[in-house]
Parts: sequence; structure tokens; C-alpha cells
Amino acid sequence: MSEQLCWNCKKATGKCSWSALGKAVKGWDATPTKIKNSTTPFTEIDSYEIRACPLFEGDNIQEKEKRTRVVKVEELQKLFGCSYGTVCRMDTEQVIERAKEKGINLMAIDGKKRKFHKI
Repeated sequence: MSEQLCWNCKKATGKCSWSALGKAVKGWDATPTKIKNSTTPFTEIDSYEIRACPLFEGDNIQEKEKRTRVVKVEELQKLFGCSYGTVCRMDTEQVIERAKEKGINLMAIDGKKRKFHKI
């Protein structure tokens, strides 16, 4: 399945019939499809490939990218005034708390790979 229009829509968090109830939006250009069910192995669920929607409101991706970006360990090292190894040994909560003390809000996006977004 290709990228969905909904992934970049402000209403994708329960503010339309599709995201809230899984019901088709009246007037959209979409094709019924099946997708793998991530909660039950070897099963599929009904979905749609959505090409156009009358309710679509863009998220303004450029603005989002200005507000959030991946923060590298080297940046955290400079921010905290410690070694690369010290940053790498910190757990996720410690990194977020130390950054907050410095006035930077971080969000963990992948705890295992230690990726953080600056928000």
C-alpha cells in the first residue's frame, strides 16, 4: 500500500468518520483494499487506498519539520557537557529529563536505537 493521504491530515486523530470509526468518508476517492492485521497474525482487515478526500486538511509538513527533528548524540553531548559515552549510557528518561533541564523538549521515537525528536 502506498502512502495514505490521511497520514498528512490534521483530522487523522479521530476527527473524521474514517479515523474515528473506520467508516468511509462521503465523497472521497478511495479503493477498498485489505491490509495485514498487526494484532492478529495471518489475518487481514478491510481498509482503503485513499487518493482524495473532501475533509482533507494538510498538516503543513514543512512547519512540522521545523518544529521536530532527530537529535544526534553529538548534539546531546554538547548540550549536557559530557562525553559521548556518558550520553550513550543514559537511559531514555535520563536523556529527556536532562534536556528538559536545559530548556529543550525531546520525545523518544525509538528507545532501542536511541532516537529522539526535538519538539
